[in-house]
Amino acid sequence: MMAQALSELRCALRFWRRSWTHKKAEERGRFYRVVLGRDVLPRGITSKRSFSEDPVKKTTRMREENGTDRRIVPKTFRGEPETIAKATRRAIYQRTVFIRFLNSHSKDALNANTNNQNDQTKIGERESPVAIVLLSGGLDSATTLAFARSQGYACRALSFEYGQRHRCELEAARRIALAQQVLAHHWIRLDFGCIGGSALTNAEILVPKAPQLDMVWKTNPESIPVTYVPARNTIFLAYALALAEVHRSYDIFIGANAVDYSGYPDCRPQYFQAFEHVAELGTRAGVEKNTDRRFRIHAPLLQMPKTEIIQEGLRLGVDYSMTHSCYDPLDEAGTPCRRCDACRIRHTAFRQLGIEDPQLARLSTNPTMRPHTASSE
Repeated sequence: MMAQALSELRCALRFWRRSWTHKKAEERGRFYRVVLGRDVLPRGITSKRSFSEDPVKKTTRMREENGTDRRIVPKTFRGEPETIAKATRRAIYQRTVFIRFLNSHSKDALNANTNNQNDQTKIGERESPVAIVLLSGGLDSATTLAFARSQGYACRALSFEYGQRHRCELEAARRIALAQQVLAHHWIRLDFGCIGGSALTNAEILVPKAPQLDMVWKTNPESIPVTYVPARNTIFLAYALALAEVHRSYDIFIGANAVDYSGYPDCRPQYFQAFEHVAELGTRAGVEKNTDRRFRIHAPLLQMPKTEIIQEGLRLGVDYSMTHSCYDPLDEAGTPCRRCDACRIRHTAFRQLGIEDPQLARLSTNPTMRPHTASSE
């Protein structure tokens, strides 16, 4: 695309340069003489010396002779005379067309260079493959994004506003995407509220909470919690797959974790393996098989406990003060309730590591909202 644009640009410049030669000026007659300011004489004036006459007298004489104050181009082999104003308009129009041609091809070349269908980004001296990373704004997704970047991927983040009660996580996702310098941050709006069936999307269903603040998380739930959103990961991965196919990316990263919530059906290894098979059967890229690459769903945190996830994120330089995990925040700023399951899992992991939760350090200005010291309720 770039070579074609440069070739057309050279042809246009060559034509433009030739059109201003003496031969072209003679062929096109008065038009180029008007533009170049050569041999443009008012009607009745037979010598260039007449231009040295007094401007006031010349204007008066022209009005008397022609009934107008415009200079008239003498007749040429083309026939009819032409006013300088009309010739100037023609010159401006052709110049405008030429500038538009240059601008359009320069933009096409820029777009072809930056938004290449192969979507490969040069980092240093090597090309980095592009990955789609599901970014919710939580601790796990922020770590997953950092992990993907550490593996040499140039990442496109994908976030969803699906009617969740903890919408402040979207602001956290924006902060994380900016901090980790993603190629692009895509936003998709859905309405899971019309489906219901989850405490995260239905205000009538209460989010389960512990009776006290900062109670240590001890066991996994025996059944699927009410915070499970029906088919959420399936829908999210379907959108991620479509985005990956458009940008010719074959790697999708998701921060799913089966250790904390083993009861979630869409956080199991078998589920992600099955979705990879769906991607091969249900996409143009998978059916045509123009490359040896295959779609892969990466869930690097799937079997890691929360403490190891935090340690890995700290090693990769993740700023966890930007993240948000609470299912039912106390305000729009995202102050965590410290009683829901997500808060308890997060805060228990930080306490086991002997680290104060960076999110609380950033948001808590009230001493009563500071986390307790490590203890076992």
